[in-house]
Amino acid sequence: RLIMRVLLTALLLSFAVVPILADDDDDPVAGEWEKLQGEWKAVAAEIQGQDVDDADVPEISFEITQAGQVTAATPDGDVEARMSLDLAHDPHRFDIEHTGGVFDNQRQYGIYRWDGEKLQMCICSPGGTTQDRPQRFETRNTMNLMITFEKQ
Repeated sequence: RLIMRVLLTALLLSFAVVPILADDDDDPVAGEWEKLQGEWKAVAAEIQGQDVDDADVPEISFEITQAGQVTAATPDGDVEARMSLDLAHDPHRFDIEHTGGVFDNQRQYGIYRWDGEKLQMCICSPGGTTQDRPQRFETRNTMNLMITFEKQ
């Protein structure tokens, strides 16, 4: 009986220690934030099912400085926002809550995927609802914008 108690206690303690030893590699959301952290610039876009000519790609850049904190420069003006990720869906989802700038107090909903080192996002217009979130990476017959970003 004593041996069983000792083994059971050791087993329980080992489960208690595992989360302490876990790092970001064990947390998919933390891994995504690490991958997203940095400065990004738009390099391609699609609107209403049509590719945008390279010369006409909107001047959009953004920086994620820490998990969820975003600053961006858009043709409409500067933006500050909080971003959240949902990796439980395929494609992955993100929500943006604008906290300052031209879209203050508005929300946007979108999906994203990785194309090698490039980040592709399909997003609804500011002021949208969760019903406006794109379900697929397409813009035909929608007010959605699909943008491909490269890390700077």
